[in-house]
Amino acid sequence: MNDGESLRSYSETGDEKAFRDLVGRHSGMVYSTAPRRMGEAHAAEDVTQAVFCLLLRKAARLYDAPDLAACPAEVSAAVCPWLELENPLRFCAAYALALVEGERLEALLPVLADGLRDDLRQHHVLELLEQLGPAASVLAPELAELLVEAEREGLVSLRGRLVKVLASVSPESRNDWPEVDGYLRTKEEAENLERKIVDDTASIEELVAGLKHPSISWMAALTLEEMGPAAADALPGLRSALAEPDNDHIAYMAAAIKAIDPASPKPLFGRDDLLATLRGLSETVAELGPALAPSDHEAVTELIDDSQRFTPEQLADHARQLKAIHPRLRQVFVGELLKLDPALETVLDPDPSSPGH
Repeated sequence: MNDGESLRSYSETGDEKAFRDLVGRHSGMVYSTAPRRMGEAHAAEDVTQAVFCLLLRKAARLYDAPDLAACPAEVSAAVCPWLELENPLRFCAAYALALVEGERLEALLPVLADGLRDDLRQHHVLELLEQLGPAASVLAPELAELLVEAEREGLVSLRGRLVKVLASVSPESRNDWPEVDGYLRTKEEAENLERKIVDDTASIEELVAGLKHPSISWMAALTLEEMGPAAADALPGLRSALAEPDNDHIAYMAAAIKAIDPASPKPLFGRDDLLATLRGLSETVAELGPALAPSDHEAVTELIDDSQRFTPEQLADHARQLKAIHPRLRQVFVGELLKLDPALETVLDPDPSSPGH
C-alpha cells in the first residue's frame, strides 16, 4: 500500500498494521530531521512521537494524497520556513515542534500571521492555529479583524471557520463576539451530553438533543439503537436528523430507526437503491413525450437529480409532486418503490385510482 492507502485503511477500518508500516517508512526521516533542528536526541524522540500522534488524528484528512512526500508548496510557505516543510508529515511536525520546543513558537507566529492574509495558505494556517489554541492568543486581534471582513463581505464559510479558531485561540473573546459565545455554548453542551452518554445517564430527550451535535451524534444514535423499541419517542428526532443534508453519521441513525421500529420502511435509500425506479421514471417521461410541457420535463429532471440519498418522507413528497405533473409518473414511481420495499406503503399517499381505493 502507498501512504494514502495506508492512512485510508487505518482511518476507515482501524488497520493498525497499515499505520505501523507507514511509521516504518517515514520515522527515520522525521527522527533524523529533528536532531538537526533541536540538537538533542531525547527531544528528537519527543518530536517523532508527537508527529505520529498528530498524524493519527489527521489520518482522515490526509489520505487523499497518495504519497506523503508530495504536498503543495504553499503548505511549506504557510507554516514554518525554518522547518523546511515539504510534506504533510512535516506539516504535523511544525505543530509538534511548537509544543515540544516552546521558544520556537515565537518565531512561528509572525509566519502564521502573514499566512492568514494569503488565500492559498489561509486554510492551513487556520487549522494549525485551532490546534495551538491559547498558545497562539497573540494572533486573536488578526483573527477578529478577519472575522469582521468576512462578515462584511458575506463569506459565510470562512466566517464560521474563523469563529471556531477564535474560540480555540481566545476563549475570552466570547465576551465580545456573540458568535464565539454561541459556538462555545454549543461545544460545552455537546461535551456535557457526551459525558452523560458515556456514563449511561442520558435521557431519551438528551439523546435526541445529541443528534444535533456532529461530534457526538453517532454516539447518541448508537445508544438509541441499543435501546431498541424502548426509544420509540426518539423516532421523530432521528428521522428529522436523518434528513439533514450535512449529516455525516446517517448510517448510525438509519440503524437506530430500524432497531427501534423494525416494521418501518428502510430509513434511507441511496441512488444505487433507486436505479430501477429512476430508470422507469425516465422511460415513462420519454413515452409521454408531447403530453408533458417543457417545464414538466425540467421538474422531473430536478427530482431525479435532487439528491444522492432519500428518506421515505422525501420519496413520498416526490410521489406527490409527480402526481401533480402526470398521474402516470406517480404510478410508475410508486410501483417501483414498493417492489424495492413494500413497507414504504405506510408513508406513501394512497392513490384513489388504484384498486381498493
